[in-house]
Amino acid sequence: MKLMIFGKPSCPACQSIKEKMQYFAEKHQPIPIEYFDVETVDGITESAYRSVPDIPTVVLMKENEEVKRWVKSAPIFSELKELLAADKHE
Repeated sequence: MKLMIFGKPSCPACQSIKEKMQYFAEKHQPIPIEYFDVETVDGITESAYRSVPDIPTVVLMKENEEVKRWVKSAPIFSELKELLAADKHE
């Protein structure tokens, strides 16, 4: 599984969520994180492909399939832990 974060550098909420998810990955449970700056060609392309309507958006992916999405908010650590634990039991 991995987290995809869509945002832009001038968005304080985007930067806060990015930092929160990095903290989660470092202190709670390792998970790869990909950050997409929607002000770049690559970022806007990926956000269009993933149908990201607004920023910040966090998408939990498993094998290129979306598991869950949070728009304008970040996952709560306990919820994210449950989703990751459920994946280990499959």
